[in-house]
Amino acid sequence: MFHEKQSLQLCALHTVNNLLQRKAYEKKDFDGICGELSTSFFNPHKSIFGLGYYDVNIIMLALVRQGYSSLWFDKRKGIDFLKELDLSDLLGFVVNVKKKSFIPTKHWYAILRVSDDKYFNLDSKKASPVELSLDKAMDHISNVLYKKKNAAINQLLLVFPEDKIPPGLQRGSPPEPIPDDPSTSSSSSSSSSSSAPSSPGGEGSSVYMTSASRSSPASPSNSSSSSSSSASGISGSETAREES
Repeated sequence: MFHEKQSLQLCALHTVNNLLQRKAYEKKDFDGICGELSTSFFNPHKSIFGLGYYDVNIIMLALVRQGYSSLWFDKRKGIDFLKELDLSDLLGFVVNVKKKSFIPTKHWYAILRVSDDKYFNLDSKKASPVELSLDKAMDHISNVLYKKKNAAINQLLLVFPEDKIPPGLQRGSPPEPIPDDPSTSSSSSSSSSSSAPSSPGGEGSSVYMTSASRSSPASPSNSSSSSSSSASGISGSETAREES
C-alpha cells in the first residue's frame, strides 16, 4: 500500500497522493497551483516560508485535475447521515484536525476506502497504514467531528469520482434539516433552529456540501456566505491549513 510519510509542512500533498495511491504530485506541482490561484508575493494558499502549509483550495483543485470532486460534510447532519450515504463509489475521506501545540495548527490526512468494509487511515504522521472496518472508520470520524476537544473546528471532505457523486450531494445542493444534537441523524429532528451554525468551511462560509469546479477556486478574501458562492465550488473562507 502506498503511504507517503510526513515531510516539512506537506500534509496536504501527502493526503492527495495517499488517496490517489501514487506520487501524482510533488511539492513543485502544489506550489504551481498556488501560483495559478494568486500572483501575490505572500501567496495566501501556502506558507510564506516555502515549507508547504497548503490550504483546502489546493487539495480540491489537485483532486479535480485527477477527476475527483471533494465535498464538504455538513457536520450538523450528524454521523448517522454519513452512515446512511451510498459510499460504494467513494475514493476516501480527507480529514482536517486541529493539533495541540504552542502555536495552534491544523493537519490534513486521508482515509482511503478499499472495499465496502475495508478502509485505511493513511495519516502521513503514522508509521504505517492502519486498517479499519467501516464501523471503525465511522467511529474514528465521529470522534474527530464530535468528541475530540477541538471537534467543533475539525472538518471532513468526501471524495468521489466527478461522475459518481451520490444523490443529494450534487454541487450546490442545500443541506437537509439539521438536528439539534449533531450526534443524531437528520431524520430524528426536522424542527431544527433557523439560525444555522457555521459550516465545516469555517465561520461565515457556505453550509452546503460542495465540490470544486474546474475553474479556479474563489479567493480566500471572499467571505460571502451566499449559495451562489457555494455552487461555484469553494466558498471564500474555506482556507483550512495543515500543520508541520
